[in-house]
Amino acid sequence: MLPITYGPYRENDHDAVVALLNLITDDLGAEVLAVVGAKPSRAVSVARDGAATVGVIIVALIGWSGDAHLRFLAVDAAYRGRGIGAALVAWARETATAAGMRRLYVDTSHDNVRGMQFYIRQGFIPEVCRFDFYKPGLHQVNLWLDLPYTAGVRTGRGGGGRAAGAGNVIAIDRYRESDRAVVVALIDAITWQGDGLGVLENALRNDWEIFVARDRDAPVGTLLLQITRWNATAHIGMLSVLPDYQSRGVGAALVGAARSLARKRSLRRLTVGTGHANWRAQLFYLRNGFVPEFCHHNFGGPGIHEVLLWQDI
Repeated sequence: MLPITYGPYRENDHDAVVALLNLITDDLGAEVLAVVGAKPSRAVSVARDGAATVGVIIVALIGWSGDAHLRFLAVDAAYRGRGIGAALVAWARETATAAGMRRLYVDTSHDNVRGMQFYIRQGFIPEVCRFDFYKPGLHQVNLWLDLPYTAGVRTGRGGGGRAAGAGNVIAIDRYRESDRAVVVALIDAITWQGDGLGVLENALRNDWEIFVARDRDAPVGTLLLQITRWNATAHIGMLSVLPDYQSRGVGAALVGAARSLARKRSLRRLTVGTGHANWRAQLFYLRNGFVPEFCHHNFGGPGIHEVLLWQDI
């Protein structure tokens, strides 16, 4: 097997690049490529397997704003999962940095879960969701990456999003006072709001719904749910699972319990917020049907942003 090589677009790449762009542009690949050729601000790189062009990326370098816009990225279906997309994005980062851009951003539709997961793994942060941008019911999600970004591709599952299977003995029920020590420790592990005990006592004082996941009778995860009647919304204030039980469907089961309660209460939306650097949580919520809506900048302190995600009930 020949190694994949990368390089600038050439005229003999034309037909293959058009075919690749057609995969993501409703067969408008020829028109997109024609626009690229007419605009010197566009930079293009391709991936090749021998003489075959198997991937393409197009970046717009926007001098007046200092932004680089990742306009199109397409990889042949037979070559996906081999790191080609990540390598092309790395080229875009390097090209944008060399051109003096301050950040790289990309947009995709809210139903393109695999695309959002891919960009989050490359270090992008969901910033804003433009409702009905493409057509009614089809929203646009923008993601951005400060330059230079040197952390590399993020690896790991970020939560499988699977419901607990029949072979598990995990059960979901409500908080009991005997759960206090474990629930406080679970909250302590993820909160930036002081300490777990204070968060739990505040939730109890304000009548939040508190779910606990149990392995037989031992608490192994918890979810704190705040319901606000005036806007018919349920907000996941905390979701934490013991490390030994992560990626086993416990988090998905807790989210499922929150969703079921919201439906019973005739609520319209389930929301959650997480830190912009907590990409595993973002992947988990994407896999469980949430859509990134916007990013609260400096929400948790200078340089610590909150990503808000939602799903309709």
